[in-house]
Amino acid sequence: MIPYCMHSSKYLLMVCGRNPDRKCVFFSKIRVAGVMGLCMLLYISACSPNQPAPDTILFNGKLITMDSAASIVPAMAIKDGKIVRLGSDQEILDLAGDATQRVDLGGRTVIPGLIEGHAVVPGLIEGHAHTIPASVSEYFQEIPEIISVEQTLGWIAEEVRSKRPGEWIVHPKFFFTRLEEMRQLTRQELDSVAPDNPVFLNGSYGGMVNGKALETSGMEDMDHPGILRDEATGEPTGVIRRSAFSLLDLNAQDDPSLEHQLEALIKMHRLYNRVGITSVIVGRGSAEEFDMYTTLKDREKLTVRVFQNMAFPLNTKAPVKEMREAIGKMIYKTGDGDEWTKIGALK
Repeated sequence: MIPYCMHSSKYLLMVCGRNPDRKCVFFSKIRVAGVMGLCMLLYISACSPNQPAPDTILFNGKLITMDSAASIVPAMAIKDGKIVRLGSDQEILDLAGDATQRVDLGGRTVIPGLIEGHAVVPGLIEGHAHTIPASVSEYFQEIPEIISVEQTLGWIAEEVRSKRPGEWIVHPKFFFTRLEEMRQLTRQELDSVAPDNPVFLNGSYGGMVNGKALETSGMEDMDHPGILRDEATGEPTGVIRRSAFSLLDLNAQDDPSLEHQLEALIKMHRLYNRVGITSVIVGRGSAEEFDMYTTLKDREKLTVRVFQNMAFPLNTKAPVKEMREAIGKMIYKTGDGDEWTKIGALK
């Protein structure tokens, strides 16, 4: 047996195939802390030769231990959600009892799960974000993958054919740096394919709109620093900064129900799991959003660990007294939660 032991190290494991181009998959046959899912939370504990038969054995693999010697071992034994022993296939298989589950990894690699260090999930428009907006970003419509100006204009033309005049056409994640031409579209190009439908290409911190969007929102003659204008003519170019997003008179959409949002969140976590992400640090969120994660945990549907920073409840320019009062009324404080869902800093 490899002569080392790692204490109190939290692991979420994933299994990768021999082909580096293949997706990594998660070993999902272990119940840990009462949670069944695509990920497993395991503690590596002291190596004792007198422990009872393990619940599960993984063997015939390459287990990346992450110990100081960068050891790689073929097998491990798991008992009560803890890795109790590492070693050769024969050493570990000899520990098996009648009820032990034996999992042949077939030469695949097991590594600690990856941590998403700062998940930022802004909504479509500031002030109009859905709860957990990233997971419901395609609830109403799939986001198209666009790689050229021509393809962008073609997609807008298709949207025009499927919508009534005056209906908005919105691409919620449009970044012109991903286009082959590496340039922003022009107002004239957008107007040529959508003269009667307002168009908004949302690039998070800047965006592009057509003439109909400016007209519908009453922005043509508006004096606002977020509306960029042609230096020669003074006309809006169609390029707007994030500060002007809230001026757009978008069609209101009803938020998905809580159950639909929870289901969307489950699907998003599975996408995380597919690429090896097993823990997420949420850049900033509300108490209601944190409650959604705890709901999934209670239902045994949470497949990532969540560390959420809390949104500051007031504008930072508010008087100090008001800030203190608002903070005192907050439901959660830093450190609340457990090993699956935990509250971080105030942000």
